[in-house]
Amino acid sequence: MKQSALVIVDVQRDFFKGGVLVVPGAEAILEVCNRLSTAFFEASRPVFACRDWHPAEHNSFSRYPPHCVQGTTGAELHPALNKVGVVLVDKAYRPEDENMSAFGDGRLAEMLKMSVVKNLYVVGISTEFGIKDTALDAVWLGLDVFVVEEGIASVGVDTGDTAIADMVKEGVQFVKASEALSRLPKIKVLTTE
Repeated sequence: MKQSALVIVDVQRDFFKGGVLVVPGAEAILEVCNRLSTAFFEASRPVFACRDWHPAEHNSFSRYPPHCVQGTTGAELHPALNKVGVVLVDKAYRPEDENMSAFGDGRLAEMLKMSVVKNLYVVGISTEFGIKDTALDAVWLGLDVFVVEEGIASVGVDTGDTAIADMVKEGVQFVKASEALSRLPKIKVLTTE
């Protein structure tokens, strides 16, 4: 059976209500992210959460308000996100590094390779940026990539739809959370009788 892993992209305070760059519908994905994270962990499958970890003088701040600045509350993973068993992967942590993909510096690719991962499931924020770049990098690395439909939030409807079309064209598959969960091995509970 092919090894599967889950990547949770940029589920950080600054992209939720009260943050600097609010993504519409971000709150709605938390339950799906948590359900998948728990199921992958319980099935002994790797779970990664990547986050923007920008220095105060990051290049992107010439176009966007300063967000997800290292050490700030806005850069923290959302407090409602299940973090049990989750491996944290920082990205865009150098001033000139604008990579939005979880694969930005190569560490995630190495960890997936060590875990013999073939199937990668992706959830998080936002469809147009972190999700798209992560999913396409994973395809280019030879992984089978599945984006969980109910587990992503887009900045805009049109831009989100365009990003989805771009991903599908490159071989990314979109699945329901129930389908992703059904593919995980069932845990056998031992009883003493």
